[in-house]
Amino acid sequence: MPRILIAHDDATIRGDVKEHLSGSYDVIETLVPETVLAMALERKPNAILLDLSMPRLSGLELCKALSSLSFTQDIPVFVCGQDERNKAFCQRLGASRYFTKPIDFAKLKTDLASVLRSKGVERRADVRFQLRVILKLRGTKKDGTSLEVRVATENVSKGGFLCACASPLEEVVTVEVSSCGEPQHYLGHARLVRIVKTDALNPRYIFQFIGAIGEGDKKSRLESITTIMGPQIVPSSANARRSQRVVARIRVLVQRQTDSNGFMSETGQTVDVNAHGALIALAMKVQPNELLVIKNLNTGQERQSRVVRVNMGEEATEPQVAVELTEPSPDFWNIDLPPSDWKITKSWTGSTRNRQGGFR
Repeated sequence: MPRILIAHDDATIRGDVKEHLSGSYDVIETLVPETVLAMALERKPNAILLDLSMPRLSGLELCKALSSLSFTQDIPVFVCGQDERNKAFCQRLGASRYFTKPIDFAKLKTDLASVLRSKGVERRADVRFQLRVILKLRGTKKDGTSLEVRVATENVSKGGFLCACASPLEEVVTVEVSSCGEPQHYLGHARLVRIVKTDALNPRYIFQFIGAIGEGDKKSRLESITTIMGPQIVPSSANARRSQRVVARIRVLVQRQTDSNGFMSETGQTVDVNAHGALIALAMKVQPNELLVIKNLNTGQERQSRVVRVNMGEEATEPQVAVELTEPSPDFWNIDLPPSDWKITKSWTGSTRNRQGGFR
């Protein structure tokens, strides 16, 4: 039976909550807010219900603490307040749900079941692995306004992904997920299931793919995500030859993720290009293996790429960055008479970490 911890200084309200939930949950309670963290560690509740206005230690302080500590950040927190004024703030702090007094116990039971069911699915989810890729999310906020943002994943699985985003996503219910760049890979729709608040300034978001799909579809979705990460892969020994380089001055817009989970942009110019990547004169500081989005300003097309080398050539007046596209893209640079080998797509295996010299 799931365990619920109630933290409220009013004995009557604690009794009412216990009466309504005791048939479905193992309810434990405390009127001393300072004991909540210890009880959460010792008793391991599946969810916590907090009163916003408790003496000595408020529900706001507890909510922030619970969301920031590694041993409690996975526990859904339900906050109960006098009115709606603190709802958005509590959600930013990591609260799963917010209720006003008097508590609607029918809604409380429904929301508890829903959140715990989502947590159960999350616990049984496919094995995650660290993978950094930029995705595009499109959706509608709860107030009806549209949202379109780019996020950077930290890990992915066949069932969902953990990502960071500079724009707050607390008001998003479901989103359409696709790769960033051309061609776009549609990955499906996903539901925001949890906000991780280890850092109040840089929250992370856990999305779970939704829809009636089978294991084969999940595998295809994950393969689509890993396909986007082509720059991590290098040609096998049988196909080690790269496509011929062409000297071309093409204006490009380069985007990279910043430490604050936003995106920094800079306009640069290619030195030479081929079907697999480019050498770009760029003042922006980047690191090998960093993921970038390259936009051809002549055509408006975008591709994802990864930095394979950063160097200052003898004749260069600024740093030159060698990037490799996620997939060979002969048409991306819009060259009138491309070399004949640009039309050949190689099969890739291996790891860029073992490669010297980049795409050239």
